[in-house]
Amino acid sequence: MAEAGEVGLQTVLILPTTPGKHPLVLMTHGSDYSKSKNKEMGPGLMQPEAVWFARRGWVVAIVTRRGYGSSGGKMDKTHYGCDENAFATIAEEDAADLMAAYDAVKNLPQVDGTSVIAIGNSAGGFAALAFGAHAPPALKAVINFSGGWHSLLSGVSGPGVCFGCSVWI
Repeated sequence: MAEAGEVGLQTVLILPTTPGKHPLVLMTHGSDYSKSKNKEMGPGLMQPEAVWFARRGWVVAIVTRRGYGSSGGKMDKTHYGCDENAFATIAEEDAADLMAAYDAVKNLPQVDGTSVIAIGNSAGGFAALAFGAHAPPALKAVINFSGGWHSLLSGVSGPGVCFGCSVWI
């Protein structure tokens, strides 16, 4: 995707050992207040959950969204504040990241691109909900683990927490 630059989105596939086409899980991560910790994010953080699904016959695409880990582009939380308009923009960008990953893997020989679920934790849960708002017909479910999105509030001492899920439910 152009927004992720030449680097693209770091995405790791975990495949079941059984032959044939398998339903797809799009899985994505949360975020941290620390920019350096967000740059350390990657598919390994969700590998245990991905393996759980693969052992049950799912292909799992662990997607590292723009600007996190090794993915290119600007990180969602680095250029927005904590207001409803910012959440809408972040949701659009995160949904686009997951859609790009879905488009890239849906036609692989191991993938049944007609049966997909999206899963995310924290800000990744917010991203999964945003993807659901733009659902391709293949999307069957969204699983949001402790979903939300946080930001440092200006003018307030210490970190603030803003949960944007209510924007999309």
